[in-house]
Amino acid sequence: MKQVMFRRGLLTYNILLKENPASLEDFNLLKEGFSFWAFFFTPVWLVYRRQWRILFLALALAFLVMRLEEHEVLNPLQAQILSIGFQFWVGLSAVEWRLRSLLKKGRFILKGVVVAPDEVSAIQRAFDAGLIDAAMFLKQPSAHDDAVNEDAYLRGSAGA
Repeated sequence: MKQVMFRRGLLTYNILLKENPASLEDFNLLKEGFSFWAFFFTPVWLVYRRQWRILFLALALAFLVMRLEEHEVLNPLQAQILSIGFQFWVGLSAVEWRLRSLLKKGRFILKGVVVAPDEVSAIQRAFDAGLIDAAMFLKQPSAHDDAVNEDAYLRGSAGA
């Protein structure tokens, strides 16, 4: 019996790392493509991602469309089409703006780009290409962990 698997296709992922990566927090996997969050929740997404210029552009466009509709230059359908068109543009551009923001602030460095069907495969391909180190994904013991282990050891030996 043949098993049929459905695939979404291949996706593109940007591999971002901080200058001296030491832990998982220094790693960012950014998938390219359309952002539905930015499309459906444009103003909220722009504030959350601190895209102030685009937010002011959105507010100016909304005000302009409202004024043109008020003076009957645009009918309601045309005004809605302009608004949805702007939201679609934000959805298409959102990932690129996020990438630029992370690189511009110097928080991350673009180590490479991989193409994979999902995030797990993308991380595996980044390992295979030598873009990321496996040590980042291993839990690094903290001082608290050492104290807990020492306490458990002492209690275990005292009871024996």
